[in-house]
Amino acid sequence: MNVITRLQDELATAGLRLRKAQARGEGRLTLEIGTGDGPVCAGQWHADADATERVAARTRALCGAQSVDVLARSEER
Repeated sequence: MNVITRLQDELATAGLRLRKAQARGEGRLTLEIGTGDGPVCAGQWHADADATERVAARTRALCGAQSVDVLARSEER
């Protein structure tokens, strides 16, 4: 299963839909996520779970605890 399919499946379990994914360097994607025809929000995917945690912590510090939701953790940690 490729990364995009895994992202689509993981987002679907949270009631979300992957609208767009764009490579942003090796091991990183920026995402456009939505709820069907509803609002759109931004997201990120990192091949490195530690990078995800660092970005999430930095975003929470700048924007508040409710600004980030990490949907899945890598099984490769």
